[in-house]
Formats: sequence, C-alpha cells, structure tokens
Amino acid sequence: MTLDVGVRRRFAQYFATVTRSDKLRTRWESYLSVVEQEYKDTQAQLSKAEQDVQKAISTSEPDSGLNSITLDQYVSKVEELRSALAVKPSQNSTNIPRVYFHIRSEEQRDKAERLGKQLSSMLSVTVPGVQRVTSGPDKNELRYFDPSDVEEARALAAALAEKSDLTIQPVLVNGYQGLVRPHHYELWLSKDAYTH
Repeated sequence: MTLDVGVRRRFAQYFATVTRSDKLRTRWESYLSVVEQEYKDTQAQLSKAEQDVQKAISTSEPDSGLNSITLDQYVSKVEELRSALAVKPSQNSTNIPRVYFHIRSEEQRDKAERLGKQLSSMLSVTVPGVQRVTSGPDKNELRYFDPSDVEEARALAAALAEKSDLTIQPVLVNGYQGLVRPHHYELWLSKDAYTH
C-alpha cells in the first residue's frame, strides 16, 4: 500500500475482481474508487507538468535566464509523475542521463533536434529539448558537473560526435557538485556548428 498509485490501482483492480468473499470484494471496490480518484488527480498533474516543460522550452527567450538546471527540475517532476502512474515499480530516473541542447542560432535547430532523436534512440538518454542561447563557447562542448560522470561524458561526447560529424569536447564545470542531479549533461554548440 506504500507503492505508487499506478501499482496500487492495479492491485485494487485485481482484488476487486477476483476476491471470492462478497464482504472483502466490496472493501476492495471501495478502496479502488479512492485510488481511481488519486490516479486521475496524478494524471492531471502530469498533464500540467508536461505543458509546463513544453512552455518553458518554447517560450523562453535566449536571455530569459531559464537555464538547463531550472528546466531539469521541471523534467524531474514529469518523470516522477510518470513513474507514479506506472503499473509496476520503475527504475530510478536519476540514473538515466539527460542531455540539454543549446544552440546559438535558429538555423541550427533542425539538425540539433535530429541529433537529439538519434542520441535517444541509440542510447538510453533523455533529450528534453533544444534551447537557443545568445552566448556560449567558441568550440562545441558537452558539459558535465560531477567528476564521477567523466567516463559517461566521454562516451556521450563520442556518440554525439559520431552522429553529427562535429568535434565535441567533454568539459567539467566545477562548483555544481551536489547541486545538480547525477548524469546531467549540456551540449553547447558553437555559433559555427552546422553553418557550413
């Protein structure tokens, strides 16, 4: 009974159907009605959280101050709610790498989005979206924030480079250890990437 609502709903549906005792079955049916309402409420929360993520990605201006770490909090909420609705206990989403894409111009967007889809299909990686920024490094970087993520960062940078034909350097950004979820990465494309 301490599991997420999706698991509890599945249990309640099962026992409300197969329990032979009329008295116990009635209690399971009563419990199921409570869980169904909680399930619907969680679905509504998920829908709003997904809209918040899409709105944050699509409406943020390059200088708005919305950074990947803030967006990461929105995405974490979506993953938490999706996990709660699952019919069986799911893996810890903090173990799944997330790569946030940053572009310098709109002409880079289509290729960056294609690259993100390729990365997601090739590896177990989440790419929440592509955000345009007005400043960034002169060379393409895959930034990571925890020294223990170095090997994964190198592997992701190699995979991105292979699919994009770009040179992508993994770069450790100090000062964020413990402040950013594990396996958080940011791809920063230079202003010259994909422009030739």
